[in-house]
Amino acid sequence: ASFMCILFAITALIGADFAIKLQYIILAALALALVSFFTGGEKLLPVLITPAYSEGHSFWTVFAIFFPAVTGIMSGVSMSGDLKNPGRSIPLGTISSVIISYIIYSLAMIKYSVSIPREILLVNKFAMKEICSFPLFFTIGVWAATLSSALASMVGAPRTLSAVAADGIIPRFFTSALGSKTEPRAAVIATFIIAQTVILLGKLDAVAPVITMFFLNTYGMLNLTAGIERLSGSPNYRPKLNMHPAFSLLAGIACYAVMFLIHTPATIAAVILSFCVYFLIKKKALSQNWGDALDGVWSSLAIFALHKLENRPRHIKNWKPDLLVFSGNPQNRAWLVNIAGWLCRGRGMITLCQIISGSVQEESKRRVRDAAVQNLKNYLSGKNIQAFCHAVIAESFQKGVQEAVQSCGIGRLKPNIAVLGMSRTGEAGMLYNLTRSVLLEKINVLALKPSDRPCNYSTIDIWWGGLGGNGALMLMLAYVISCSSDWHNCRIRVLRIIEKPEGIKAARQNMMQLINNLRIRAEAEVFPRDQSAGSMDIQIASISSTADLTILGMSDPFSEDKTVFDNRIFSFTHALGQVMMIRASGQEPVLI
Repeated sequence: ASFMCILFAITALIGADFAIKLQYIILAALALALVSFFTGGEKLLPVLITPAYSEGHSFWTVFAIFFPAVTGIMSGVSMSGDLKNPGRSIPLGTISSVIISYIIYSLAMIKYSVSIPREILLVNKFAMKEICSFPLFFTIGVWAATLSSALASMVGAPRTLSAVAADGIIPRFFTSALGSKTEPRAAVIATFIIAQTVILLGKLDAVAPVITMFFLNTYGMLNLTAGIERLSGSPNYRPKLNMHPAFSLLAGIACYAVMFLIHTPATIAAVILSFCVYFLIKKKALSQNWGDALDGVWSSLAIFALHKLENRPRHIKNWKPDLLVFSGNPQNRAWLVNIAGWLCRGRGMITLCQIISGSVQEESKRRVRDAAVQNLKNYLSGKNIQAFCHAVIAESFQKGVQEAVQSCGIGRLKPNIAVLGMSRTGEAGMLYNLTRSVLLEKINVLALKPSDRPCNYSTIDIWWGGLGGNGALMLMLAYVISCSSDWHNCRIRVLRIIEKPEGIKAARQNMMQLINNLRIRAEAEVFPRDQSAGSMDIQIASISSTADLTILGMSDPFSEDKTVFDNRIFSFTHALGQVMMIRASGQEPVLI
């Protein structure tokens, strides 16, 4: 064992490519051994269908010894940095390997039961060899199975160790390649030392349950993390293999339940160790002041969370759309509230705001503001939209918007998108001045125009201008909308018009590559400029005339006058269905 450990350490130091080539030889040997096993043996004994454990053993003790045999599924994750297309290869390879392994293990148990008496199985660890068609293949297969797992661990584990070191959790020495261009050789040496130490202990059955606890703890954490990420609704968590969060959370709970059934003290120690590592990384102590009643508990939690959030640096990964929706009387603008619901899906924050024109002193006496807030709450009652309600009294609508964008929110929980309604008739109104007022507060602007025609929730068109302007925000919001129940099976088209027809193929390839890298399910279409249409706006209106929602970038109101701004926005939107005009303020998300 020590000799093979040294040999595989040398293999890992040479490189992963060489190790993977050896795995093909090992796979062929395993296949021959399985064929020899399943084609051999002539006895047909009664199948044992009831448990018969030896003294001192139970299902869970045997499970703990057996479990490391199925932990090879992590090899693909460990090698993700070396895979050409990890997003496709890891799910496909992991799921297929689990299914194939399950079938082989199940058939092997049946074959054992009908071919070899239990008394022999208890004392002869090589009973399998006695019924093989070619006993030599059995010996080769045992070596192949053992060496395959050992080689995968010796190649994969150092990469995990190196990645943890690169994050600064352990000394960065373990990221050192020691002269290699691709291999983390310092981590390989550390892995070899650990493996050699375990070999020298000499009792693998005693080590196996310990290894099982580590693996189950890892799998439990992975499943719980995946479930929580999915439940949090973060737009930047976009795995190509989508699973309902219930599966991940149940799998995580199952891992820890099995750990307790195997060995309760060891489970408690493993969980405590995990939290110690967590707190060591954070290097911060948590403190809470709990109230005596339910309101006090929620109040303390909210205040605690707000303070923790305020002191943490912002990260683009956690960006979510937090909307300030100028809904007015929502009974008259139900479409505006519905679109806000699509954009947040119960994950982001929605604040419905009604601007009341008049004197603050006079209107306050009549408690108009309280009545407006209650009206908003009554409207939301029974609807599947969670939102806060707010009302502002101001001399004019524009001044009310200015006050709302400055004062709405608390701490980090401030709106990052202001949602304004556009006229159905295409009248410019105050949109130019309102957009300027909102952008000055570093808040993104969404101007929405409804449509009188029915919405089929089937097509979303995005008119692309590049990631440097409004593109990132448009793509992110289109993705969020497509995740809502109404738009779940919709088609997203990313559209672009270019001047020269010969550049269409290259432009489309670049757009598709960007879409694939961002893990967003969308199509890319590029059109040549139609000179006969005159204005590009006319061509856009023609192409997207059947779309249920058209998302367009809004021009910069600070770089052109009101007339040009209004003409660009309202000259063609009447020919489209629902329209979402977007102007990024510099606080938009960065797609990752």
